Amino acid sequence: WGPFTGTHFIPTMLLSLALLGCVLASNGLVNQKVIRKIDLQTNLVQTSVDITLRNDGSSPASTFDFYLPNDQASHTSDIFAEVKGQQVPVSDSQPTDNGRKFTITLQPTLSVGETVQVVVGFIQTHSLVPFPAEITQAENQLVVFSGLLRFYSPYPTDSETTDVILPSAAVESYTESEKLLVKGGTLSYGSFKKTSPFTSEPLRVHYQNNYPFMTFRSVLKEVEVSHWGHLSFEEHIKLYHTGAVLKGGFSRLDYQRNPQASPSHFRQLRAHLPASAQTIYFRDVIGNISTSRAHVNEPPNGVPFTKLELFTRYLLFGGWKTEFYYGYAVPLGEFLGINSAGEYTLRVPFGTAILGAVVDDLTTKIILPEGASNIRVSGVKAEEERSVRKTYLDTSGRPVITLHKTNVVNENQSFVTVTYNFAITSLYFDVLLLVSAFFTIFLFAIIAGRFSLSIGKGATVEPAKESSAPKK
Repeated sequence: WGPFTGTHFIPTMLLSLALLGCVLASNGLVNQKVIRKIDLQTNLVQTSVDITLRNDGSSPASTFDFYLPNDQASHTSDIFAEVKGQQVPVSDSQPTDNGRKFTITLQPTLSVGETVQVVVGFIQTHSLVPFPAEITQAENQLVVFSGLLRFYSPYPTDSETTDVILPSAAVESYTESEKLLVKGGTLSYGSFKKTSPFTSEPLRVHYQNNYPFMTFRSVLKEVEVSHWGHLSFEEHIKLYHTGAVLKGGFSRLDYQRNPQASPSHFRQLRAHLPASAQTIYFRDVIGNISTSRAHVNEPPNGVPFTKLELFTRYLLFGGWKTEFYYGYAVPLGEFLGINSAGEYTLRVPFGTAILGAVVDDLTTKIILPEGASNIRVSGVKAEEERSVRKTYLDTSGRPVITLHKTNVVNENQSFVTVTYNFAITSLYFDVLLLVSAFFTIFLFAIIAGRFSLSIGKGATVEPAKESSAPKK
């Protein structure tokens, strides 16, 4: 019996059960080749995993399970997958002991003995920790990234490589490995052979990153539809610099001498608006902020857009904050269409138009015209509420769709599609209301002018006649 006797029996059985569990979990699927790229150049962690998946099981596979450790899953904002270059649905589940599972649909199913290329991408926020947590005005910002050196998967992996892309070659420290190649700002690990399922080997990189750590604690975005021909956008933003906190105070004199000597601050915000954007404004609680620029950009092989550059009222260092709002209007026809059934379809961006920001709390309100009915919303996964807003000349009020979501980035901008019915006669209700109101006022004035407001006819008072008697 060898190892199955005495004190060796229980550990051997436990190891056998663990291996059996991995085999059952893998369902015959094997990661034949994995190429990971972890981009750490900005305030986001953007990971791309290129997987050559092989089916060594006894039946075709229709799904593929992708796992993230629970600590990474809590920071994940967006995840998407492609099979053979075509985007496929991704469904997630509740966290488990092994991590959070994302199920990817294989279209078509993967036959026994065949391979398919699956590309999974995900974006993580607040995963880069400033270290040290406080720096002076002239110091560079250093951050720490903590992840996994090996591909975390329920399936065995035959071969894998990992590339960590940094903004520069300024690296304080990183995880050492026999299979590591350092070239400029890129750390290349691997290739590693025969990785077991759910292998958890830590990866840590401490490096310089002066990219603006721009975080919107909250964004309130309002989209108002007017069937008179325009669509209005307005965003109220609470902006924080979530990088290393400024230590020792700010010196205006040092900054004026050499602005480049303060590498961790930022002031400029960039947004891409539709090329037809009009009446752009930028304000805060004090009033209008004139430090902004806008011009139409026409790329040679792309769609024209309006490049909007906003400059906050003052510089932002780590730990500093500000609040502002901006807005614009576009022709309604660019976002609203009508289908064969006579229903209107509105398709607008869900998140903020400002680039490079992490949105902790996003609320998007879509305000439809009074009289809209049979409203349906699709396109995004978010908490939805319905309400009514009454403004001038409204009677029943305008339908308001409120969508709420946390941990949002605009790297992969999603769109909200709203379908509704609207009678064109409702468009003229406000006009008729105004005409009726003015007609009533003028009619009342005409009638009132024909009435005398005196109580009654008084006696005519004749002027006194002068006496003809001679004066003494």
